[in-house]
Parts: sequence; C-alpha cells; structure tokens
Amino acid sequence: MHRWNKKLKILFLTLGVWGGLAASAGAVDDTIIAVVNDDVITLQDLHDFLNIVYIQLTSEGTKPQEIESIMQQYQTDGINRLIEQKLLIDEANRKGMTIKPSYIDGKLETIRQKYKSEKEFREALQKDGMSLTDLRNRITDQTKAKFIIEREIRDKLFVNPQEVTDYYHQHPDEFHQPEGVELDSIFIPFEDANQRTWAISVQEALDKLKGGADFGEVMNTYSKAPSIGSLEKGTLLPEIEQKIFSLQPGENSSAIETDRGVYIFKIKAKHSATMTALEEVKDSIQKKIFQQKFKNRLQDWLSKLRKQAYVEIKQ
Repeated sequence: MHRWNKKLKILFLTLGVWGGLAASAGAVDDTIIAVVNDDVITLQDLHDFLNIVYIQLTSEGTKPQEIESIMQQYQTDGINRLIEQKLLIDEANRKGMTIKPSYIDGKLETIRQKYKSEKEFREALQKDGMSLTDLRNRITDQTKAKFIIEREIRDKLFVNPQEVTDYYHQHPDEFHQPEGVELDSIFIPFEDANQRTWAISVQEALDKLKGGADFGEVMNTYSKAPSIGSLEKGTLLPEIEQKIFSLQPGENSSAIETDRGVYIFKIKAKHSATMTALEEVKDSIQKKIFQQKFKNRLQDWLSKLRKQAYVEIKQ
C-alpha cells in the first residue's frame, strides 16, 4: 500500500497541486479539484477512491501485473473515474438502490483477512487517513456504482446467435489458420567461432544426418538454440520459407544460411491452411461482441448522465 501512495504523489504532481500545497496535509486533502452537482471532490476524496480501488483489487486476488495496469489507468484518469462514480451513485440513490449491510460486512472481512491481525489492519487504515467507517462507506459507494451498471446496462444486453454468425463471416482473417509445419531445428551461429570452425560443424552435422544419424542426437550435439517447433507460413523470409515448405514430413533440409547463422531443419508434420470452425470459436465471439456492446452502451449512458449533471473540473 505504501508503494501505491508514492504513485498517488506522482498523480497529484501531474494535477499541479501537490508541491505548491505541501505546507500542511490538511490543506492538500481539502483542496477542491472538481464539483459534481451539489458535491465537491477533494484531493482526499481522490486519494481514498484510488486506495479503495487498490484494496479491493488486492482482496479479490487480482494478479499483481493486472493491478499495476488497472491502477496506471486510474492514475491517468482518476478524476474522471471519480466523477463517473459520483454520477453512478447519484443515479443509484435516485432509483432507491440499497446495499445489504451483510454484503458490505463480507467485503470488509475479505479485506481484513489480507492482514495478519486486526491491529495491523487498523494501522494500515490509519496510515491512509481512513477510519473503518470511511472504508465501509467507500465500499458501499463502489458497490452501488457496480450494481447500478449491472442493472441498467449489463443485465439488459443480449447477443443473439445471428450476430455471432455474422461476425464470423465478416472477419474471416481472425479465424484463418495459415499453412504450417512442425519441425526440429539445428542452429549453428556465426558468432560461435571463426568461419572455418562453424563451417566444419555444419558439415559434420550434415554428414551425420546423411549417414542416418538420429536428428535429435545431432541436434543435441551441434545446435546452440532450442528447436523452433511450430512455424506458420508468413513468419520468416520468403526465400527461407520456400525451402522449408518444399520439404515433406521426415525429410531434412540442406544448410540454410541466415544473417545470424546456419539452420538445418527436419519436417515432422505439415498442416494445410484452414478456417477454424464456427462451433469452436462461437463462445469467444459472443464474449467479444458482448464486451463491445457493454463498453459502447456504458459510455453512452455515462455521457448522458454527465450532460444531465453539473460537472466542473478545477484547474
């Protein structure tokens, strides 16, 4: 949590208010940075908002790199995110939405369990300038914002089978599987030694393969890089791919020179270009269409709420 507090300072610097108002913590906390209808948003509100986002992501077991990515987004657009939440809470309250205390109790208990003791939990809150009541209120607000989105947007969305079929036929490139090969490879780099030495290694490897030696054994002896394994057409230089794809399964290539060294390939299997069947990808298409609909509908709704409200961001 302390690491994120440092990031909050970076955010406040980008807002142009941290350094000039550092005379006292209270002065910084009370600085008004936005107005939404009859409510003001202060730096303390923003600090608490970002802290709760971080705490909830952590308590939900979100992976650290995902948390980092999400918090970077909030750091970039924290004020607008908080304004949107205020608008959503106002809408939830206008429609009489309430959250059961038992639900919030469960959320608080999940957060508590991340700490070794109740004392450590309370001390962490104190360091962030929050009381247990503050935390409960912030979680309640975020829950209202989440539930009003689910009720007004997510629960009203539907993707019908025809939309999935249409998307599949309108985006064939997404489901086209190019021609490919499964192969083993021997790589002898130029940088390993002088030209005579690597040339001898290449020739020795080729001679052993021509003599019937097992490709895997020769690979273990001479190759300086892991086997390539799978290769799709269109990923290498055309002149190299032409040589590889002209081979048949079980056949070895000659020495193929690149700018880094020499390759020798053995083709294990070949795959023709295909289209992934609709049945195999219909679920992923459905999710993609749903997410896009959700994003568009949510942005339209938030824009409408914002136009209906009084919103001012202080410079």
